Amino acid sequence: MTDFIKTPFDDFILLCTQSQLSNPAYPAFTDLRAFLMTQAKTFRVCYINMKKCAETFEKTLEDMRKGPGGHRSCTTEEMISMSDNTIMTALAFFQFLAAVNQFGRRLDRLDSKLLKPPLDKEVYFFRNKVIEHWDEYLGYGPVSHGMRGQKDKLNLPYHSGRKVGFLENQEAKQLLEVEFKRYIPSFSLPSTADPETYMKLVYDGLKLIDPELKSKPRYPKKGSKHIPEDLVELLYDSGFPAPFLDIEKYIDELLVYLQRIYDA
Repeated sequence: MTDFIKTPFDDFILLCTQSQLSNPAYPAFTDLRAFLMTQAKTFRVCYINMKKCAETFEKTLEDMRKGPGGHRSCTTEEMISMSDNTIMTALAFFQFLAAVNQFGRRLDRLDSKLLKPPLDKEVYFFRNKVIEHWDEYLGYGPVSHGMRGQKDKLNLPYHSGRKVGFLENQEAKQLLEVEFKRYIPSFSLPSTADPETYMKLVYDGLKLIDPELKSKPRYPKKGSKHIPEDLVELLYDSGFPAPFLDIEKYIDELLVYLQRIYDA
């Protein structure tokens, strides 16, 4: 039997399970609460997949630190394993975001008056524009994508943009700023912006153009709002930021949200 893997979602799942088992016919255990329990179980599995990727990557790094001087060259097997892990990390993270997106969509059908999940619009937009096209990005070479991480934290996949050279990428960001200014004259994108600042500036700017972060419909109505495709293409060039950079922090916010909806 495999060891039990603890996740941040376990207490909430236990709460739901105890409520259900105490009296299956009890009116308080509504369809909504049953759905929340099922969704929390899905999030738990997503978390386990992300955690396994982070642990595997960290173990490889630890093995490499055992060489003379605290470092050694990686073996061919380790090189392949790390490459695999980069892709698995992206897939695990995308699986989690897809689950969050589906969760919000289903909740809206159950009760459109409920508060939306944290960053639901950003997750929806990223899912539509990046997750659905990640296979295209992988074709731009290994230097264009990877992951950010630190010890005892879940790793975050990233794509540095189709313009992978430093000067090319800086030029792409300048073009992105010019395009944003077409819709938001006051928009500014410092070339030295750190990943978190870059993420915030991009999504804040996009929401000023369209608060709903909708893609251009096939048959747009006159006057309807949507995110321009030219802007999306420039984001592909300069680097399309994830909706959040700290997965654990987002999960904490998601758990607060789950409990709030459960208690409503």
